[in-house]
This record gives sequence, structure tokens and C-alpha cells, in this order.
Amino acid sequence: MNQLKFIKLYNGRGKKIIRHKNVTEDMFWLLENGPLKDVTIETENGEVKHDVHTSVMCSRIPFFRRWLLRAERSGDDVSKFKIPNVTEPVMQYFLCFIYCGHFGIKAGLQEQEAKQLVELSHFVMLPELSFCASEMCPFIMLGGDSPTQVSVPFPCLPEAGKSPDEESLSSSTPPGTPPLLVLSPNSKIPKPHKTYASDIFNMISDPTNSDTVISYPDSVGADPIYCCSPFLVARCPFFEHQFCGDWGVDVDEKTGKKMCLMDPDIVPYKVLLDVLRYLATDSLTWLKGASQQVLEVLLRAADYLMLEELSNAMENYLAEHIDANTLCSVWKLGCSLQSEWIRESCTRFFINNFASCVKADSFYKLPHEFLKEALHTGEIPNSTSTVMENIDKWAHKQSSDPSEVQMLRYGLMPPSTMFNTEMKQAVLGFPIMGPGSLPYAFFGA
Repeated sequence: MNQLKFIKLYNGRGKKIIRHKNVTEDMFWLLENGPLKDVTIETENGEVKHDVHTSVMCSRIPFFRRWLLRAERSGDDVSKFKIPNVTEPVMQYFLCFIYCGHFGIKAGLQEQEAKQLVELSHFVMLPELSFCASEMCPFIMLGGDSPTQVSVPFPCLPEAGKSPDEESLSSSTPPGTPPLLVLSPNSKIPKPHKTYASDIFNMISDPTNSDTVISYPDSVGADPIYCCSPFLVARCPFFEHQFCGDWGVDVDEKTGKKMCLMDPDIVPYKVLLDVLRYLATDSLTWLKGASQQVLEVLLRAADYLMLEELSNAMENYLAEHIDANTLCSVWKLGCSLQSEWIRESCTRFFINNFASCVKADSFYKLPHEFLKEALHTGEIPNSTSTVMENIDKWAHKQSSDPSEVQMLRYGLMPPSTMFNTEMKQAVLGFPIMGPGSLPYAFFGA
């Protein structure tokens, strides 16, 4: 596929987990370099051929699914799928459309290429392919200013002014040669109902075309989730290791589907459904209004599934929705996940909203480490006396022992209050010996 000027998205993967971008880019990587390819699509003359994924082809092309079932029943070879003779560029446009929903080029199609794509769409009964080709080359099928007879896929032909229904797309018997449709210079091929987005979503929800079952222990009582393993591999590093790495995967002897058992304590069932919805749509609109507890569970699940992009999005969402009451719990979550961004966002929120934070009850639950980090920046806009007054209140909430209170207060003193040794001694109540002394070693200079 390198001979054409496709928009290159990946140059292959190394051992490190890379950042995933979106559905289209990951599916393009799957087409070019992805593993698990199990069927070859080739022209009648055998001159043009490419390896593809059965589950992806079944999800995108209903006719391919029917061909596969008929071939299996009759004992025919299912490792090769024959299509009419087309050129190598047209084959690449066709496969890019199947995997990515577009032709992978910025320029328009040539006349001969558009005609071959229309004929190919007729053969595989894929009306959206004809529609996309007509959008890329609107005048090619018209042959100039005069009306031209063009053979279009049968499912695209409207009946009595109505759009084709789903039954015509899923019919088990291919129709005969469609009649010629006369197009005027201003006419267009009708836009089909079946879309790339709907097909991608079916890759995580359709038991018919799936090759993988994600399940939970019987005690959970969760329904199995049917997915296409190539799609999971392309979108999620966890499943890439599961299906292509050393982890291994079990196969159901009856159905031949791959089996993946999830731990409900790490990735709850409903959370996995949300994650799969994100993988299929790249959308996080469903996060709006979610509780912090739900966000924390989602973030831990994203971290476990190695979804860096989702983790970053979740961290940004948490950082944007910090308030005085959730500050403590969000900061602790950032520490447990070793997220510098969450910790830094909490510190910045505390500095910018110091007055409101110290009035909240959660202020007294803030750890010593967090307060020290925030106060020692020296960026809190409030006066020194106000800062020290709140430090004193916080310290007394932590302990009733006067000596411990003094040490806590000293450790949180902002740099602006540490003018000299006498000031420090006044706060501590005992002399400072310099390096090696208890307060010096505990809190630092």
C-alpha cells in the first residue's frame, strides 16, 4: 500500500505501548500492519491480493458474511474471497474504505477508478461505497453535462420514493442484475442508512459477526460481551497483549470463539461497557454528570487496560472538575495512580482558591505532604498571617500533643515566614542545632 500517497498514521509498533489516536487511525494501522489476518481478498485473475480480517469484513460487508456461511456449509475454501478484476489502487481504496470509512486520499478519484469502485460495490452489495465514490467524483459517473446511464448497487435504488430498508441489505439471496438508473447532471446516489460508525459499534456488540466473547465469573451475573478481536487489538494495548502476546487466550471448542475472562474487582462490568463505547466512538460525552467515585473506577480501569489516551482524558476531566470538597480524594487518587498531572492540578487549584479551600471541612483531611508542597511554592496570594492562622488550625486538628503541633506547623511554614533562626525557634519552642537535628532532618532546611 506504500506506493500511494496515503496519510501515514503508523510506521509499525515497537515493544513500547504507543499512544492511540482515534478509531480511524487505529483501524488504518490494523489494515496495514495489524496481526490476526485470516483471509485473503483477491481479484479473479489473481494479480491483486491482500490479507484481511474475517470479523472486520463480516461487520462491514453483509454479503461477505453470507458468502462465508455458504462456503462453510458446502465445504469450499474460505481462505480466499474473489472479487472482480480491479487495479491495485482501487483495491487499496476499497480496503481503506472498509477499515477506515474513507478512501485514504485527499484528491478526487479518477474516472476509471470511480467506475471500478461502483462495480465493486455492486458485487459486494455495499451501497455506501457507491455513495462515497460519487462524493469523491461527482461528475465522473455522469460523463459530462448530459445524462448518463450508470449501473448502481441494487440496494441503493429507491422504491416508490422510499429509502431502501434493512431487509434489502440483509437478504440471503443476491438480487439479479439491477436495472440501469438514468442520472441527471444534478442527481446523486441516495445516501444509505448503514454507516461506518454503526458498523464499528457492531464490532463490540454483535454476536453474529464476533470472534471473541468477554465474560465475567458467574457470580457477577453479567451478560457476555461479543467483540471482534482485531478491533480490540487495534484499539486497546491490553487486548493486544491478550491476543497477540505471551498471555494466551482460551478458545471455546463448540463455537470456536476466543474467550476472555475479566476481573470484576479491577474492571467492573458496567465500566467495561463504557470503555468499549469509548473505543468504538472516541466520545466522552457520557462522562458528563458522572460522580467522582465512578470517575475514579473508570480511571483505574483505563490504567489497567493500558489506555493512555483515555487515562489522559479522564485525568483532564478530573482536573477540570476539582472543588474544595473533592480536593483531598482527587489528590490521593493521583498519588495512588502516580499521576503527576492530577497532583499538580490539585496543588494549583489549592493555590488559586486558598480562601475557599480552608473554609471547607475537607481542608483538615488534606495530608501534610500536600500542604507542604502547596505552601512551599510561595505563590499563595493571601497574607502571611492568614496563611499561618490556617496552618495553626490544621495542625491542631491533626494532634492534641503540643510538641507534635509545633513540628507540624514548622514543616508547613511557607518560605516567606522563615526569615531567620530566631523565627523558627519561636515557632518550635526549642533551639535549632542545624543539620543533623531532629526538626532539620525531618522537615529539611
